[in-house]
Amino acid sequence: MRPEADITVVQVSVLTGKDEKEATRKNLRLGRALEYFRDYGYAIMGSGGSYHDFDTTMAVLEGSSELPPGAEEFEDYLKSVAAIPDAKTREKALQSWRDIPSSYVSHLQAEAEHFWPFLVAAGGGGDVAGRRILKFVSHGVPVSFFEW
Repeated sequence: MRPEADITVVQVSVLTGKDEKEATRKNLRLGRALEYFRDYGYAIMGSGGSYHDFDTTMAVLEGSSELPPGAEEFEDYLKSVAAIPDAKTREKALQSWRDIPSSYVSHLQAEAEHFWPFLVAAGGGGDVAGRRILKFVSHGVPVSFFEW
């Protein structure tokens, strides 16, 4: 990541819950706890995926299916919610991410663990508007990267 090796890296696992709502709350709260370290120069990196439906990805790669249109809609939703500068407002919006119908295209029901790192990073963003710094199509599916 940096040849100078001047940044300490500490790995933190995302949290599960009895359901997706609880896991969402826990991972946003984990991000808020990590915000303290961000304020002292530490980077918070989430390594999940804005889109994660392996079966559909394989079908797209094999040419037997097309990407469902909701995948792009969910990418746009993430871009808009990441840009909310007020941490509490952003967190409230993210707590209801499953109310967005396209969320089920990008993350199947009960298989959203690849989305939790986004929530941790968003929770750690504090009162800073996030922005999508890169979006591309990989193996037929959209991939977005955000920073706060």
